[in-house]
Amino acid sequence: MATTCIQPAIEACQTTPRHNILGHPHEGVPPALHLRLQPVAAPSPPASKRRKVLPPSSVRLFDRLPVEIVELVVGFLDLEDLGRLRRANRQVTSLPSLPHSAHRADTGNLQFRDLLAKPHLYHTVSLTHIPHVHPQLLAFLPSILSGTRHLCLRSFPSTTLSHLLSSCSDRLTTLDLSFSGVTDSDLLLLAGTTSSAPESALSNLRSLRLKGCRRISSFFALLCPSSDPPRPSPLHSLENLDLSWSSTSSLPLPLSAYLPSLKHLNLSTTPYLALEPLTQAIGDLPYGLESLDLSHLWLSAADLTGLSFAPPPPSFSHTTTPDPPRTLALSLSGNDSLTLSSLSTLKSHWSRLPRRIEVEHSPMLLESDEEEDVRRFVEMVAGVVMRGREVEGR
Repeated sequence: MATTCIQPAIEACQTTPRHNILGHPHEGVPPALHLRLQPVAAPSPPASKRRKVLPPSSVRLFDRLPVEIVELVVGFLDLEDLGRLRRANRQVTSLPSLPHSAHRADTGNLQFRDLLAKPHLYHTVSLTHIPHVHPQLLAFLPSILSGTRHLCLRSFPSTTLSHLLSSCSDRLTTLDLSFSGVTDSDLLLLAGTTSSAPESALSNLRSLRLKGCRRISSFFALLCPSSDPPRPSPLHSLENLDLSWSSTSSLPLPLSAYLPSLKHLNLSTTPYLALEPLTQAIGDLPYGLESLDLSHLWLSAADLTGLSFAPPPPSFSHTTTPDPPRTLALSLSGNDSLTLSSLSTLKSHWSRLPRRIEVEHSPMLLESDEEEDVRRFVEMVAGVVMRGREVEGR
């Protein structure tokens, strides 16, 4: 960079006295300063003193990260990505030992491949619609299911479920076995009621979906037998239970005692569920229930008159009792014996309850059971069908 040399030149005016140049305040005008700028080039440094830029040394930062940070990074990967990382990345198996974690009880360094085998990294496992499970996958899954929180095995074959469910732990919070081949014995094994599974994996379960499971029947009767007083419930934390389209023939009764935290219950299209346990469940709904699906169960108005809610569970104190929901969403679609008149009577009866009941029903219902109303309803349906055929003919 060039430097600038400033050379001031002071030229006094010929008509100005010399003492005015000194700048007296009351005598004359101060002299003018004329500045001349002359650029002067800076001397260049010798070639021997120039700095040389060296290429950066190779540093493997991933090897120097603490184990906790590596676990946090790997925790964002799903099951498929973790499997690819274990199987395909050659650098993973050749990485040196990671720094030792201070809170680990064992000694020695933690290999990266050992880190990938830790079950708590696989908090979500979702395998759906797999007709034939690969033997390697079947051998790998039990090693990670003890750390799984969310497990989805929809449409899984029955021959492999017992092998997998026995590996689950009490970390499990959501379980979806919809349309799978799960049986009563598989669920009892999961609940820890057999000698081969000493611990229950249902103690912290929040959601259980058994929709379309056609091989379950008396699981709840075996898990929660009727007794006075009721036994401690293994499903005390359950909030969402879906039994729709299943072949279950039993319910955990009394419902409010065995399922005190239940918020959503779906019993739609359960043809093997007898009327007696169903009406008992309707008459003892849990305190915090928000939605109840009773569609396609051939219920009459008389079966629904006993609908009521249980008081808060004894475990709630007066200061910690939560406020109940203001409404209950009740689905009664497909119960063809209900009429608009009977629903009006039911709503009048339910108005005495502490909660408001919002009913969802079929779009076309009879006005009443009287012969004239039935005739008009049939004519209306026939007219709708005929108009539909005319539109199709055009």
